[in-house]
Amino acid sequence: MKILWINEKAEFVGGCESFVANTAALLEKNGTENILLYSVEGWTEPRFVKNFSQSYPIVRPLRQIKEIEPDIIYLHQLTNKKFMREILQSNIPVVIFYHDHQLFCLREHKYKAITHKTCQKPIGLRCYPCLGFVNKTDKFPYLRLRTLYSVRKQQKMQKKAQAFVVASQYMKKHLIAHGYPPSKIFVVPLYSVAHLDESLQFPQNGKLLFVGQILRGKGVGVLLQALKKLPDNITCTFCGSGDQQRKFIKMARKLGLLNRVNFVGKVESVQLEKFYREAEMVVVPSITPETFGLVGLEAMSFAKPIVAANVGGIGMWLQHNVNGLLFNSGDSEGLAHAILMLHQEPELRKKMGKKGQQILQEKFRPQQHLQKLIQLFQKLGEN
Repeated sequence: MKILWINEKAEFVGGCESFVANTAALLEKNGTENILLYSVEGWTEPRFVKNFSQSYPIVRPLRQIKEIEPDIIYLHQLTNKKFMREILQSNIPVVIFYHDHQLFCLREHKYKAITHKTCQKPIGLRCYPCLGFVNKTDKFPYLRLRTLYSVRKQQKMQKKAQAFVVASQYMKKHLIAHGYPPSKIFVVPLYSVAHLDESLQFPQNGKLLFVGQILRGKGVGVLLQALKKLPDNITCTFCGSGDQQRKFIKMARKLGLLNRVNFVGKVESVQLEKFYREAEMVVVPSITPETFGLVGLEAMSFAKPIVAANVGGIGMWLQHNVNGLLFNSGDSEGLAHAILMLHQEPELRKKMGKKGQQILQEKFRPQQHLQKLIQLFQKLGEN
């Protein structure tokens, strides 16, 4: 089987790109041929493209598709509407993987601009009072307006694809709410390639770990507010970078938490593993509904219990009172209560951590993902 992957970036800039590169490499081992088309803009990273048998800049999609003759087109992130239209006009089955809310929220973050409360509703007239249509940009005048008409027009175009892949039941329901046909939506949960940590360290040290972008949508502010409500011996390490880091360091200073938080930035894998092993628990306090939430699988590989917001696709891998605790998104009081409860119950943390490893091994390893994906591709190729 020959798969044509289409993604704007040909470098490791985010979770989408890591997924694309890793999955292509795994499929290659399962006997498929994988070819990449990517945008001419941006850096082409050799370490990224080596995961594909061939890779080319996307210039004239219809002609390139005709010459490559793929069995399946697997489309990820592509903002060029002209290219998108041409790809969907080809006679090759097109599968679109939705990694984010870009096409399902005018401001792309799925939380309200003024109240910062989570939003899981489909786009509609309610988006205008929310001011979600006003977006920041890097170029003058540093603002752009997105309209319901323009987003719905893009959705209508993309609905012509033969199938849609999402990582969680939450995203499937979200697509259905936007008028996508249920029969064309396939839930294929993500996976972790991490080795299970057999050291099984369960420290009693009050150390929390946050891994992700330092942004409001990731719930950094909610976690800081929760820390203020907790005993002084409970601290938190923040691993990740983001445009709002300075803002949250300032917030931590205002709350009197500077001696209890450590913003270490983006760290290499060896250092990150050390932080995982030293942590009592991992916290995922997202305001933005996670389309899946890979950090949960990472935490489970280290047998760490997880406290996470009950929002988006997190419920795909976190079972309340089994491998962690859920709290209502944005509720710092509820988050503080869940953290304190786990901190005071070392045996419960150990039980949850071990159960998390078991769930990871049973449901979220690469072969489970590849099996579902290959079945979908074969089904489409036969039609």
